[in-house]
Amino acid sequence: MTPYSPSNQDSLVEIPICVDLDGTLIQTDMLWVSCLGLLRKNVFYLSLLPWWLCRGKAHLKQQISNRVDVAIDGLPYNSVLIDFLHRQKASGRRIVLATATHQKFASAVAQHLEIFDEVIASDARNNLSGVAKRDRLVERFGRNRFDYAGNSRVDLKIWPHSRGAILVNVSRRVREQAEYVSNVVKIL
Repeated sequence: MTPYSPSNQDSLVEIPICVDLDGTLIQTDMLWVSCLGLLRKNVFYLSLLPWWLCRGKAHLKQQISNRVDVAIDGLPYNSVLIDFLHRQKASGRRIVLATATHQKFASAVAQHLEIFDEVIASDARNNLSGVAKRDRLVERFGRNRFDYAGNSRVDLKIWPHSRGAILVNVSRRVREQAEYVSNVVKIL
């Protein structure tokens, strides 16, 4: 594991940290949070959810985001990760929120936390998860030109294409797999 130390900070400034939202930055999933908010608003939306999903997860997320707001300040944030990101930002690194969460909610989280330089998120046509997220990050930054903070098996598709994997609240199995396929630089 490559340490984040002052001796390698100069080279790290050029490498952005891309951070997943669901299960990583927050200890829940925004799709579930927003879906519950929608159903609290009107339980009859339950009958529309399968129809929206038939048109794809991106369409489902768009329909939900059109109808509900989420109390962003009340989300269960990962304070250990946020402290780490603040230190990295203070050292000059760019911090990017890269998430499958809909752009509306991702932008609200970024605005609330005030540490992100950029937001890359799902929209009405693209569900930015797994391979789709990997491809967008590689297109935006280049292969091995970003660090990626994530927490789940789906992130195993992204970590091998990053310079460094930052593991956040991962299971033992995901940690073992990440160590096998990528350069793990930090475990939180």
